[in-house]
Amino acid sequence: MATTALDFGWSSAAAFTENDIVPRTETNSVALTEWAEKRYRVVVKRGAARAEGSIIAFPLLPDLPRWVEPTVTALMRLRSLGENWDSYGGSPVKPSVTESALRVLSAVMTDNSPAPSVVPLHDGGIQLEWHRRKQDLEIVFPADQSPRFFYCNSATGEQQEGGMSGLSLIADILHRLS
Repeated sequence: MATTALDFGWSSAAAFTENDIVPRTETNSVALTEWAEKRYRVVVKRGAARAEGSIIAFPLLPDLPRWVEPTVTALMRLRSLGENWDSYGGSPVKPSVTESALRVLSAVMTDNSPAPSVVPLHDGGIQLEWHRRKQDLEIVFPADQSPRFFYCNSATGEQQEGGMSGLSLIADILHRLS
């Protein structure tokens, strides 16, 4: 039986088993390698204290490239952000934006590509970032605009930016970052 930790704000994380998890809904399927999102309502008791929360889980197929799990996990966390997540009126991350990011990543990443940092944008979009070997690559997925990329190599002074029509250029840049 699997045991998972979930932090409800107690001094240490609450542990629960599969018997404590009550499925709530199933949603989404994206073409990356057909991951599926499942939401679960969880009730945890610790002494007299009781807490309810939600978790998001998704099955991952074995032998996926190493960047997939941390990237999908980060994207799913961002999808759980609510209104005003940044206390400045930030919009929730749009599911269509995360799906677009996964489609682009599946087209440009290889098995050895490093996982990006995944950052929410105020408008409900996301930004993927890689900062390695004196190089910076950022792919911005605004909520209501076409994605764009920005690249800078501080060692050579090379700089490039543009839309996503040239995915082979982004794949080449990612290869240089590996």
